[in-house]
Amino acid sequence: MSGLVIDATAVLAWCFEDEAGPEADALIEQVAAEGAAVPGLWSLELANGLVMGERRGRITPAQSAAFVAMIEELPIASDPATGARALHETMSLAREHRLTAYDAAYLELAMRLGLSLATGDRSLGAAAELASPCSTARHNLDPRPCRRSARLMRAWAPSRSGGGIDGAARALRKEMQRKLSIRA
Repeated sequence: MSGLVIDATAVLAWCFEDEAGPEADALIEQVAAEGAAVPGLWSLELANGLVMGERRGRITPAQSAAFVAMIEELPIASDPATGARALHETMSLAREHRLTAYDAAYLELAMRLGLSLATGDRSLGAAAELASPCSTARHNLDPRPCRRSARLMRAWAPSRSGGGIDGAARALRKEMQRKLSIRA
């Protein structure tokens, strides 16, 4: 599989304007073009992030529903083996890197598939860097493959400064947000 493993924090940045930035724009474009893999718990984490956004007045239920409909159009594949690995590989990674089991599931999947990991979570990003001897922290989405079999790195970090980039990615995020506003 090409693409990357993407966590809920990275995807939620597409929904909330104050979490958007050039990295989020580029990430949308990469996922649309190459696809992404997620552990089986990803939908629950995404749902929780949207519900919490609703409770805090950042988004309405109608906007959440519209965002979910748009996310479902992207080539994002849910891993069916997440549960089977939870009590062994994932738990071991959680212990080793002092992560929640939920975050360790993303790390385990990225390692198993040999894909980059896109996350907005600092501790998960740091664990991804430590887990692969050839990874380095980067803020671009064009990682150079390493000479070893694992290609794991933090491919994305949220930009709190706002802004954005011109091009297809920014246009896609803006279109997603426009549709959210219309359906609200």
